[in-house]
Amino acid sequence: ARLFSYVREEEPLIPIQLSQLNANIDQVRLMDEIAHSTSMLGVDEAEDAVPNILDLFSSYIEMEDETYIESFFDSFIANGIPVFCEQLYKAANLNFYKEIAKGLNELVFLLKE
Repeated sequence: ARLFSYVREEEPLIPIQLSQLNANIDQVRLMDEIAHSTSMLGVDEAEDAVPNILDLFSSYIEMEDETYIESFFDSFIANGIPVFCEQLYKAANLNFYKEIAKGLNELVFLLKE
């Protein structure tokens, strides 16, 4: 879980786990989703890290179950990713990371509609 960490033993620049970003996320359901997903096999650290959750979401999109996709999106993506983007944008010194934060936030906004 070293995303955005300059030194291996130090904490990342910003929290990268949904459980750290939004206390209102249904942590039990999220961990259940992760435990039952084949796309999360081999992930043994920071299971609810933003990149892992986005990867899990992309695997659900491939299933083409709109009700399930919308439920996952509303519960985890829409509630956690904008907080991550805001914190990344504020903490980043490089425009590259600021642009990633803006782009990801805009994508979440567009998917909400």
